[in-house]
Amino acid sequence: MNNNINPSQYFWSRFQNEKHFVGFKTTIENGQLKKIPLGIDGEPGVKVGAEHRLGTYEQAAKIQGSNYFGISFIKPVIVDGLYLICLDFDWKRAADKVCDDEALDYLITLKTNDFQYEESVSGFGAHIWALCSEKDIPTKKTYPNGTEIEVFSGIVGPRINVLVTMNEASGYLQHLTHFGPLEASTLPRVTLQDVITPIISSGISPKEMQDLLMFVNADDRETWVHTGMIIKDEFGKQGFNIWNTWSQTSSKYNPAEMQYIWNSFKGGTGEKRRTVATLYKTAKDNGYIPARSSAEEDFGVDPFLDLADGVNPPKNLWIDRFITPPDQLNAYSWLVEGFCIDAMTIFAGSPGVGKTSCLVPLACVVAGFQSHLSDVTTKYPRKIIYLTEDEQQVFRLCHGIIKNLTLPNGKKITKEQFYDKFKVVRTLKSKPHTLAQLTEIVTQHSLTVTTPIGEVI
Repeated sequence: MNNNINPSQYFWSRFQNEKHFVGFKTTIENGQLKKIPLGIDGEPGVKVGAEHRLGTYEQAAKIQGSNYFGISFIKPVIVDGLYLICLDFDWKRAADKVCDDEALDYLITLKTNDFQYEESVSGFGAHIWALCSEKDIPTKKTYPNGTEIEVFSGIVGPRINVLVTMNEASGYLQHLTHFGPLEASTLPRVTLQDVITPIISSGISPKEMQDLLMFVNADDRETWVHTGMIIKDEFGKQGFNIWNTWSQTSSKYNPAEMQYIWNSFKGGTGEKRRTVATLYKTAKDNGYIPARSSAEEDFGVDPFLDLADGVNPPKNLWIDRFITPPDQLNAYSWLVEGFCIDAMTIFAGSPGVGKTSCLVPLACVVAGFQSHLSDVTTKYPRKIIYLTEDEQQVFRLCHGIIKNLTLPNGKKITKEQFYDKFKVVRTLKSKPHTLAQLTEIVTQHSLTVTTPIGEVI
C-alpha cells in the first residue's frame, strides 16, 4: 500500500481517526480481479459482527500484505450528521462493457458538479462518494444492458467494504440532494429486533440492572458486547434503552452502530453464554453492594444465581455484608463550609422558626455573595435557583442583602448582578410534573465551572 498518501488531502480525512477502515489485497484468479478485505489484524474477511476488526486510516495503512485500503459499510459512517454513501457505477458486466447512457449522464453530472469521484480498480466503473440524509438514501438501479448503480451506506444496500482507489480522483465530499435516475429506498430501516428464543430470565428488574451497570466499565469491547447480550436475554427489545444509555458512559460510544450490534445478538444457552450472574460478579468486584429490603429477599431465592441448570443452592448472604474498614477516610465536600455538604441537605422546622431567614443568606454565599463580616464561604460560587411558596419574604431578604452587603473585596453589588446569579421561582400549588419542567430552567441558568484542579461542577 502507498504509505506516502497525505490523508488530509482527501475526503476521508474528516473521519480518518474513526474506526471505519480496512485493508484490501487484490489478486487475479481465473482471469478475474478478486478484492479481499483485511481486518487490522491482517486476517481476510471483514463482515457484519466483526466491527472490532475495523481500524483508523493509520491502522489500515499499516496492514501487512494489503496494497489498497477501503472504507467499511458494515456499520454506517456519519459525518456532520449525514451518512456517507458510495454510488458504485459498474459496467464491467454490461454488454460490450459499455455504460448505459442514462447512468453515464448522471455520473458526468455528478463529476461536473465536483462530487468526490474516483475510477474503479477494474477500469470499468467509478465511485461517487457523498453525504446524504437518512431519509434520502437511494436504492440500487440495474439497467437492461447490465449496467448497475449500487448504493452502499451501512443502512440501505449491502453492508460490505468498499475499496478506495483514488484513481483519477477529483471533487470533494458534499451533500447529495439530486439523485437523477435513482429512487428513494423502499427498504425498511433498521428496527430493534427481539430475542427469538430468549433464555430463562433471572427475574432481575430494569432498575436493578441499571444499578449493576453503574459498576461495569463500558469501554471494554468484549464486556460491552456480552453485557448487551445479557440485557437482551433478560428484557428483549425493551432492554435496548438500558444498554444504549449505559453505552453512552464510554468515550467509544457510536450511536450509528447501536441498533446494528443489538440486532446481531441472538438468544441462546451455550456453554460460553454469559448470564446476569457474570455481570453481578463484575459489578461486585467493582464495589457494587446489592440492596435487600426484606427477610424474604435475604433468605429466599437469589435472583442473581444462574438458573440455566435449574439449581438454586443455598447461599450465606450475610458473608457479603462484612465491610473492610478503609485505609483512608474521605472528607466532606462542602457546599457551604460547616453548613451544607455537596449533596442532598434537608432543613426542617415548624413555620416561623426562621428556615427561610437562614437559607436565603446561605444561598447567597453559594452564589458568591459573601459578607466581609462573615467567615462563611464557599469554595466555588454557583448559580442559585430558589424555589419558594412565599416569594415576597425571599425578595425582602434579598433586598436587605443587596442594600447592606459589602463583599470581602470592599465592593458593593447591584440588583442586576445579584439576580443574574440568584433566580427565584414561585412554586405555590405546583404539581410534581410542573416542578419536573424546572429541568429546562436549571439548564438555562446553570454555570459550568472548571476548578483549579480540573473538577467540572
